[in-house]
Amino acid sequence: MSRWVAVQLAAAALTVRLAFLAVSFAAPRALALRDYAENEVGCSASRVNIRPDCTVLAEDEIGYDALGRSIAAGRGWLLDQDWVIAQAGTPTAYGGFLYPAFVGAVYAAARDDALVLFLLQSLIGAAAVAAVAYATFRLADRRAALIAGGLATIHPGLALNSAWVMSEALAMPLLLGAYLAWVRYLERPSAARACAFGAAAAAACLTRSPALLALVAMVSLSLPRRGFAWSLHARHAAAALLVFAACVAPWTARNAHLFHAFVPLDTKAGANLWLNNHPSPNPWREVWEGRPDPQPPPGPLPGLDEARADQHFGDLAVRYLADQPLQFAGVSAFRLVLALVPVPRYWGRWPVARAAATALYVALTWLALAGLWRVRRQAEGRALIGVAGGWLLMMALTAVGLRHRLTAEWAFTIAAGLALTTLPARPRRRASAPPTPPH
Repeated sequence: MSRWVAVQLAAAALTVRLAFLAVSFAAPRALALRDYAENEVGCSASRVNIRPDCTVLAEDEIGYDALGRSIAAGRGWLLDQDWVIAQAGTPTAYGGFLYPAFVGAVYAAARDDALVLFLLQSLIGAAAVAAVAYATFRLADRRAALIAGGLATIHPGLALNSAWVMSEALAMPLLLGAYLAWVRYLERPSAARACAFGAAAAAACLTRSPALLALVAMVSLSLPRRGFAWSLHARHAAAALLVFAACVAPWTARNAHLFHAFVPLDTKAGANLWLNNHPSPNPWREVWEGRPDPQPPPGPLPGLDEARADQHFGDLAVRYLADQPLQFAGVSAFRLVLALVPVPRYWGRWPVARAAATALYVALTWLALAGLWRVRRQAEGRALIGVAGGWLLMMALTAVGLRHRLTAEWAFTIAAGLALTTLPARPRRRASAPPTPPH
C-alpha cells in the first residue's frame, strides 16, 4: 500500500471526524453517550468552544475531564468529586495514568480548551485509520486494505471516539500500535523489535488496563507452532517484559507509595467485576437494561483507601462466583451473545438512526467473525483473533455495549474488511476492439 493512499485515507477520516465534531457542538445531545443532567457550570459566549462546560458530559467523561483539569493546574491525579471508588479530595489511580496525563498536557497547553483536545484526538484517530489499512494490507492485499480503511473512515463509533473525553480515543490507536509492533516482530524477530512491542504494550495498558488481557491472548495465539526457536524468543520475551516493567514502574511506584499496595495499572478491576457480577434476583434483566444494581454499590468505603476498596469489591465478586457459578456462567454467556448481536437496549432519541446503526453493527460483527476465520492460519491473523477474542471475553465478564468495545473496534473493522474481499470485485469494462477496416 502506497504512502499516498494512506495519506488520502487519513485525510478522508479526518474530514469525517471533524464533521462529527461539528455536530457534537451544534447538537450535543444528539451524539451524547446517554442523557445525563446538565452540568452546573454555565456556558457563556466567551467559552462556547469549551464543550465540557457547555453540554452534557456522560459516564467517565466527567472523571477524565476533572482529572485533566487537575493535572493541568498542577494538583496531579486528584479529583474534587467522587468517581466510583475514587474519593473526592484524595489522589487517585482509578482513571489510570496515560489518558489523564494526555488530557492534562493538552489542557495545560491550551488553557483548558477542550476543542484543542478533540482536534488532536481527531488527528490521532485519522492516523489510526491509515494504520488499519496498513495492517489489513499485511494480512491480505490492497483491495482489502482499501475496504477496511474505508470502513474505519466512516465507522460511526470510531468517528465519535474522537469527540469524547474518553480514554478509548487514545487506547484504540495504542492497542493497534501494539498489534503492529508484535506482527513486525513475528515477521523478523529481534531484540529491538521485542523491546518496541514491550513499550507499545505498556502504553496501551497504562491507558486501559483490559488491554493486558487482549495482548496476552494475542501473543499466546500467534506464536509459531513449528520451527520455533524457543531459547532465542525466550530472551526476546524477557527483553520485552523488562521494557514493559520499566515503563510501568514509575506509576506503580507512585501507587505503592500512595496506597501501600501493588497497583501496577489502575484500581478498576475489582469494582467493575462486582458492579457487573453480583447476587441478583434477575441478573439477566440487569444486563439487558444496562443497569446493574449491586448491593452494596461500588463506592468509597469508610476506613479503606482506593486500592483496598477495589480489593474489597473484587473479593465480593470472587465470592459470588464461587457461590453461584452457574448463574455467573449463564450471565456471562448472555453478555457474550449481546456482544455478538449488539442490539440497542435503550432507544432514547433518534430511534430510526439507532435502528440503522444497529443493523450495521450486527453486520460488521458477523463479517468480522467470518474474516477472522479466513486468516486463522496466518500468525498475524491469529494475533488479530487474540485481540478480538480477548476483548470479547472481557466484555462477557464485565459489560457489553458499543462503547465498551471501542478500544478493539479496529480489529473487528480489519476482519470485516477481510471478509468483504471474498465478494466478487466489480469487473472492469474492457476497451472495445477497433473496427475492422473494410477490404
